[in-house]
Amino acid sequence: MSDQRHLRNYLLDRDFQLRHALLLAGISAVLTLGLGAVVHHYMGMVTRLVEVRALDPTDTLAPALLERMRQRDRRVLLGFGAFVPLLLGVLFAYSIFLTHKVAGPLHKIATYMAQIRDGRLGEVQELRRGDQLRLFYETFRQMHGALRERTRADVAALEQAEQLLAQGRASEAAAVLTALRQRRQAELG
Repeated sequence: MSDQRHLRNYLLDRDFQLRHALLLAGISAVLTLGLGAVVHHYMGMVTRLVEVRALDPTDTLAPALLERMRQRDRRVLLGFGAFVPLLLGVLFAYSIFLTHKVAGPLHKIATYMAQIRDGRLGEVQELRRGDQLRLFYETFRQMHGALRERTRADVAALEQAEQLLAQGRASEAAAVLTALRQRRQAELG
């Protein structure tokens, strides 16, 4: 269960992360298999040359050489057969890890935006070491901090108006509230 939960934690934006991991693995597969096909083609050409040489009954070395070359061809094919899935697995896992470093900050920002939408302006935490999009996240943190400061200023103005009303100074309280309303209207553009 903990392994599944740990993997789920890495797939914060499943579609984005899987799409990019599969894309990288697919491109790598095509390039590696293409290289393998070229290597296999040239190895086959050399093997065919030795096959032609082995047709000469006076050449006693060619049959042994031909057998060694066929064994080499099989080993190379088996090596590619083992290497390609290993390469793709490593690249896929690394892509998930790398995209997690992008998806993590975006996930955090989306969570904070939902909190802002719901009227909660709690503290914004730092990014984890190694996370990407630091400039974007810092800009978001500054925006969030500015919202918190404006909300504090609004609360202070409302408290001041309450105190003025409690003291019977309604015209001064109205002036504080008017200034608050005008400032908030100006923020709406």
